[in-house]
Amino acid sequence: MADSSPGKVLSLPGLAFLTRSVWVGVGRDDVAFYAAGIAFHGLFSLFAILLLLSLLLGLAGGDPENLRLAAHFAAGIIPDRAEEMVDAALDVMSRPAPGPLLPLAMIFTLWTASNVVQAVIHALNRIYHVRKRAERPAWRSRLIALGVVSVSTALMLLGFLLLVFGKDLAARNPDFDRLWPRFVALVVAGRQPMSVLAVFLGSYLLYWLAPSFGHRHRISSPGAFVFTLAWIVATAAFNLYLREIAVYDKVYGPFATVVVVLVWVYLSAYLCLVGGEVNAAIDRWKSRSAG
Repeated sequence: MADSSPGKVLSLPGLAFLTRSVWVGVGRDDVAFYAAGIAFHGLFSLFAILLLLSLLLGLAGGDPENLRLAAHFAAGIIPDRAEEMVDAALDVMSRPAPGPLLPLAMIFTLWTASNVVQAVIHALNRIYHVRKRAERPAWRSRLIALGVVSVSTALMLLGFLLLVFGKDLAARNPDFDRLWPRFVALVVAGRQPMSVLAVFLGSYLLYWLAPSFGHRHRISSPGAFVFTLAWIVATAAFNLYLREIAVYDKVYGPFATVVVVLVWVYLSAYLCLVGGEVNAAIDRWKSRSAG
């Protein structure tokens, strides 16, 4: 049996095989088509999340200024136009919102976000060449998507509540009052590394959980690493392009921000699926080496 260790995979023949497999797979597996679907659902889900946060903030009577830290947590990582969209949403959050909309907003957010995960599941099944009859039933894929989204939403809401009401809690508790400024300083200083770590862990979870086959021998970390690195570089280049070259304002007028965010989400989805191609190519190389 041939050696299939990481060193073997990273040899010159292994890297040539992986590069060729990823290049061919991007066209064969319709990565651009699936990325467009994920981007559409992702943008729709983003608006749903902003609606949910605005309702929560309005019902809780929180100060929108306390949300600035949360809203700009990923500043320097995401495009500036995405921050502008969040700022516009913060202005809306300061207005009163009807309480009965909250349950509908939660259902809407969970459903639209789960559509994003389901689209990724279908795309990764295509990338891993999972046979149609071997795919999970639709109800099981939906439950998995809802589970991933529910956990992510719970963590997001926990951070939301902490950052929005942490200052008030600190004022009531002397011990917490001493720790709160340090916590805020830590979050501000480490927001970019924490954002990158969140991207890596989120993509790792998708690569490990989404495809419809067993987890025992699944390869996830190489694709997550490639995606995270490529996403950082691509986002930095996109930011530079927006500042120095782009003329979205002149072409799209008031819709420029939405178009920019949609392009960035599409780019992120495309790179995420390329990371899946990397994992699938490594899996095929190791199977070939062990054959």
